[in-house]
Parts: sequence; structure tokens; C-alpha cells
Amino acid sequence: MNPQAPRGFVALISTLIIATALTGLAMEASKDAYYARLSVLHAAYAEGARLAARTCTNIALLRLAQDISYKPPPNGETVPLGKKEGCRIDSIIEMDDTYIINSSSLVKESFSSWTIRIYLDDGVPSIIHSREI
Repeated sequence: MNPQAPRGFVALISTLIIATALTGLAMEASKDAYYARLSVLHAAYAEGARLAARTCTNIALLRLAQDISYKPPPNGETVPLGKKEGCRIDSIIEMDDTYIINSSSLVKESFSSWTIRIYLDDGVPSIIHSREI
């Protein structure tokens, strides 16, 4: 064997290739976990927006029960829910004894809108239809 010949070159290159492959695998696994957490977080925001919009609908029902002539302002009434969250009573449309209540909420980037149709019989509300838009 020649004392001047480079030694360990194959081992060094093999180690670099294995380290690069393992780093790539670790980065791919962490990216997948990041997107999974982001998806769960977005689902939580969407559920929060949906619940806040339904809460606003219930608040509008309460206000109608307290005062049958209640109407939100033309561009909606904002209702605070907690420190940072809120919802908006968009409109209440009256047609004879039937009322249509529209509410909405925005939590982070998730938007939800809720519509409910009720019938008032001697001041007692009966839900005819409700849906999320």
C-alpha cells in the first residue's frame, strides 16, 4: 500500500451520503407533522367560527323574546364573545309570524354564517329551519 494514497475516502463519502439521506427523511417527517398540526388548528378555528355564529343566532332569539320589535342596525350588530372573539347579528327579516335570523362569525381565517327560520306562535318560537352557509 502506498503511504501517500488517500485513506478513508470511501468511508467519508458513505457517511456524508447516509447523513444527507437521514436529514432529508427527518425534514420530510417534520413537514408532515407540521401540516397535520396546521390542519387540526384550522379545523378548530372553523368549529369556533361555527359555534360563535350559532351563539349569535341564539342571542338574537333572546333579544327577540325580550323585545319583539328588535332589529339589528343595517350593517349588523357586533356581539363580543370573550376577550378576542365575537360574532355579528347580520339581519332579522320579519314575514308575518315568521322570522329569518342571519348571523356570522370570523375566527382567525375561518368564516361561518348561520341562518335560522322561526315561527312565533303567541310569543313562543318554533324553529322551522336552520343551516350553516
